[in-house]
Amino acid sequence: MDPRMKVALFALKKLEDLERSGRLRGDLEPIKHKLKSLEWIDDIEYLRTESKSMVKLDSSKFRYDERQKMLVKWCFEAINKLPEKFMRDGSNSILLGLDCALGEILSVRKLEHGLTVCRITSKLGKLTIITNMKVKKGEKLFFCILPPAEFQDIISEAMFVSGPINSLNEVNWKAIEGKVSEVLMS
Repeated sequence: MDPRMKVALFALKKLEDLERSGRLRGDLEPIKHKLKSLEWIDDIEYLRTESKSMVKLDSSKFRYDERQKMLVKWCFEAINKLPEKFMRDGSNSILLGLDCALGEILSVRKLEHGLTVCRITSKLGKLTIITNMKVKKGEKLFFCILPPAEFQDIISEAMFVSGPINSLNEVNWKAIEGKVSEVLMS
């Protein structure tokens, strides 16, 4: 299965879980039908064309639990950005289905249990990341935007997947793919 489809289907599963628990109300059927029809297609050109005709998920047409707001946002973006992600070329990597970038740490604040809250800036905007890595203000680290996770009442919007680097040429892509796959499939 194409890795971009894996991420979109993962996002759909999260939305279906919220729907079953009563924390999301709206009509997922059109997007569910479209994604399921594309699930096992291997022809990238066909997937590119078909993903452009997908119905966009409009948050104003859904009601959801405020506590789940960031997860719903991540899921909607993972599905709505699918046509854009099919324009990416590369190996059969799960990273093709995610938004990843090099981020610079703007601020660092220690939490208990060895955790650190980092505010970063990147081409994807400013984000909050909670990590157990030893990091310093000004360092550049590669990260992937993953489903938000809450630690000590703070939402982490992404995950660092490498130590400090100067350029994307220094990234160990195989190691990163393994870390990301582990988080998404757990």
